[in-house]
Amino acid sequence: MTFRKIFRKAKNTVYLYISQIIEKILYLVLLVFTSRYLGAAGLGQYASSFAIVGIFFIFVNGGFDNLLIREISIDKQKIEDWFLNLVILKCFLGCIVFLVILYLSNMAGAFDDIKGIVLILALAGLIGSMNQVFYCILVAYEKMKYIMIISIAANMVTVGLGVIFLISGKTLLYVAGSFFAGSVISFIFGAFFMLKAGINPVFKINFSAMPDFIKRNMPFLLASIFPIMLFKIDIILLKLFKGNEAVGLYRAAYSFLTNFEAFPGFFMMALYPKFSRLMARNKDLFVKVYKKSFFYLLLLNIFMLGGIFIFGKILILAVFGKGFMESVAILRYAAIAIFFLFQNMCNVYFLNAVNMPGLNAAVFCLGVVINLVLDLIFIPIYGCYGVLIAIGITYPMIFVMSGFIINKKILHGYARLS
Repeated sequence: MTFRKIFRKAKNTVYLYISQIIEKILYLVLLVFTSRYLGAAGLGQYASSFAIVGIFFIFVNGGFDNLLIREISIDKQKIEDWFLNLVILKCFLGCIVFLVILYLSNMAGAFDDIKGIVLILALAGLIGSMNQVFYCILVAYEKMKYIMIISIAANMVTVGLGVIFLISGKTLLYVAGSFFAGSVISFIFGAFFMLKAGINPVFKINFSAMPDFIKRNMPFLLASIFPIMLFKIDIILLKLFKGNEAVGLYRAAYSFLTNFEAFPGFFMMALYPKFSRLMARNKDLFVKVYKKSFFYLLLLNIFMLGGIFIFGKILILAVFGKGFMESVAILRYAAIAIFFLFQNMCNVYFLNAVNMPGLNAAVFCLGVVINLVLDLIFIPIYGCYGVLIAIGITYPMIFVMSGFIINKKILHGYARLS
């Protein structure tokens, strides 16, 4: 590989990292303004609405994006077969999801206070599912600079409008509208930059290919659906049993953990291509790199989450204020539990590299089921601390199961072959 290619790949990675970091900072700002102006109850409504919409839109976005990037990266001509077919398929699935959300919003009395917010966010999600097609095409063509510009522009519109609405004394319904505006901006910029990059998709429809798209997408969908559900289901059940304020206190604490997730995530994302290449060329070296990666990720997580545990009180009071004092204990206990999930990222990428995403899906599926059962037992009794009990059992269990599979089923097999 020439220096020019290496520089281009490094530059593309930097563009993605910059966009992700700016996005997390902006949404943390919006979260802070929401908590300051609407309190724990308002923050609870905010978090619950996103959790509900996020779960349903897994079925629209989950897997298709990874599949599209992979197929177009291998063969650019496939954009002719994929573009319009995938747009139509996502639009169809998105409309079904929106109608399901609309129906359930009229049925679930416990969520009446956020019905309007959820519907507006669902509309934003419908447009967002179309935006993901542009995003994936630009990734496949390695136009990450355009992705960074789109992300920053759309997120600044969303957060900027949201903050203005909050300062003006508007309700969360207006804040939800800012997400709709951001989705529209993202759609316009995405279409513009795709054409600017010289990518001219052929508007060809092949309905007979739709079942094949869905079939090929299933492993990717299953590998993505359960990890997302693991994060969202706690908030929905907490809202159902204990109301908005409990969700707000929990979400304030968890906001630091979701933002710090970027660091172990970026670390493993950077190593993933090397994992994949070594898996095909040199299994002994692949195993050594995996073990070293595991160790360095361990040091990173201990340093990062240890800091959160020690300085949790300072962080909560500085960002959210004295009204969220109860979030301090939640943050500290959650940091211990999520350590295992962050460390498990190394195992997740390892299993993907050896072409076993189904094992990731199986482990997280079992984790979701156990977490759901524990939530139903402990949340009605202990509220936020019931969630902490559930994740305190589930997250280490996921880590142990993944480690057992890798050590006994894969590494042991490599040792016999060497």
